[in-house]
Amino acid sequence: TFPATIRLPVGIYANVDATALLSDGTTGSVSGEATWTSSDPSIARVQVYQQYYAYLEALAPGTTTITATVMGLSATLQVTVTNASLVSLQVTPSTPTLALGRTLNVSVTGLFSGLSTQNLTYQASWSSSDPAIAEVGDDVVYGGKSVTARSPGSITLRAAYGGVSGTTQVTVTSATLQTIQVTPFAPRLP
Repeated sequence: TFPATIRLPVGIYANVDATALLSDGTTGSVSGEATWTSSDPSIARVQVYQQYYAYLEALAPGTTTITATVMGLSATLQVTVTNASLVSLQVTPSTPTLALGRTLNVSVTGLFSGLSTQNLTYQASWSSSDPAIAEVGDDVVYGGKSVTARSPGSITLRAAYGGVSGTTQVTVTSATLQTIQVTPFAPRLP
């Protein structure tokens, strides 16, 4: 349905995307090219990161309209910013096990009063109780955060945001790669 809408608690960032539909039917992101405006920038605004990613920043309670314009064409997003407070954080996956040298993407979801949820992976502060066993860092390939297994043992992985934290236990085993197998993709046709 149009216009698109989003509800965010104050202080939260959310990824937004301006997608172009071309005359040949193809689509593509134009977020980095778009000119982003807000009808009330004191409530919410969009910032472009690395000329590619667009992030909506919720600044104060209220409602505003975000407009993305590219080559004279515009699209809008209705934004409602709430006073919802952060209740808890859930780190996923829960209690993972990793073999030595392996890396696993991790994320954290915030549960807010009113039962809304937001991905806070990028905004949270991350830490490992023992980086010599498993280290948390940026996932340079896929974005987000990842944990890399360094030596056998267990650690507590912690994500913190807004005075609230969430944890999960990560176990690193001494398992090593023994073999791999390649299987053909075999689609079934009707």
